[in-house]
Amino acid sequence: MSLRVTLRERMMVVWAGEPWHGKSSKAILADVTAAEAATRVIPGAQTIWEGTLHQLAWTEEVAARLTGGGGPVPTRGDWPTVAETNDAAWAATLESLKAARYALLAALEKAHEEELFLQVPKSVSGEGGSSMTRAQTVAGLIDHDIYHMAQIAMLKKVMRSRPV
Repeated sequence: MSLRVTLRERMMVVWAGEPWHGKSSKAILADVTAAEAATRVIPGAQTIWEGTLHQLAWTEEVAARLTGGGGPVPTRGDWPTVAETNDAAWAATLESLKAARYALLAALEKAHEEELFLQVPKSVSGEGGSSMTRAQTVAGLIDHDIYHMAQIAMLKKVMRSRPV
């Protein structure tokens, strides 16, 4: 199996399949309401919505890096601000995350296997290289998503275990 196929398969399992470590991103986010997503369960910690926007921003950034672009931080910022907290805005956030993931899969599909071993540029101008290859950046996003989805699952669990 090629590296490209391995990365794609891993993303699909983590995002919408049956990962060995627990629930997929799709399963964890499926029944989260806008009100729950906007609730700050732990003072000083991010909300589910903020964590989801953070994943969206980095998914877009990794797609840009996979095609030779990108910068030190995502265009949206590392932790984008939640603008509105209603059902339509939450649905739009989830749809944007899904679209960004499909765009990353499409960029990965278009990449030649050899390109996955190129270093990611350190700056927007493309000067210098990081110690990470494009493939390592995609693999890092998968780990990043698992980490933040675990946080979201815990926030959801704490929120739903509180007496009403």
